[in-house]
Amino acid sequence: MSALENRIKGLVLQTVYLEPSSFNRVQPGDLTKEGGRVFVSQFSHFTRNFPRWLAAVAANCGVADVRKFLAANLYEEEIGSSGQGSHYDLLVRQGESLGLTRVEIEHAAPLPSTQLAVNALESICRNRSWLEGLAATSGLECINHPGVRRQAGVIIINDVRAWRHLGLNAEQLRSRTIHMEEDEKHVDTALEILRAHAATEELQQRVVETARDALLAFRMLLEGIGNAAFPANR
Repeated sequence: MSALENRIKGLVLQTVYLEPSSFNRVQPGDLTKEGGRVFVSQFSHFTRNFPRWLAAVAANCGVADVRKFLAANLYEEEIGSSGQGSHYDLLVRQGESLGLTRVEIEHAAPLPSTQLAVNALESICRNRSWLEGLAATSGLECINHPGVRRQAGVIIINDVRAWRHLGLNAEQLRSRTIHMEEDEKHVDTALEILRAHAATEELQQRVVETARDALLAFRMLLEGIGNAAFPANR
């Protein structure tokens, strides 16, 4: 494992998993269906925008092989490798299994923290260099890396283990499991790209700082959701 990979994975662990909050100390049985509806309604703002952020990074990138990687990632996000639908569609199905309609999900007003997080991630991916944008998206996908979750030893609200007691079947929970399968390979390839192109200490520092900015925005998103989904734990 390279020093850069260690730094980024360390940021993920500390920012999202290890610093305690309502969203990352979930025990099986804590989440109610109402809390689940809150999660889907708010997290939908992230999920529907993530492909746009990947596309923005690709638009800023002049390296063909990197664009091909981003395009393949974007295809999985929007179409699905087995024709199962987009990641957003899977999240909508999860919400429908909890009693929400697609219209309710698509018209759910964002919490202030949700809107701030989405705006921050939008700005990072559109306005910084492609290398920094890739650091942001790969840092976000690293949250779902199975190795990182094992090392953390805690359950966050978007982990499938926080949902199984609600009686949803595997298809209804596909939105919670697909990322652990796909994001591991995305992260491994993205980290190789970052290692190859962030050849100076200055570039590596910018990559790490941008990954931190993106992870802090994601933490703000999940803290807002956690506070709304688990009001008794605030």
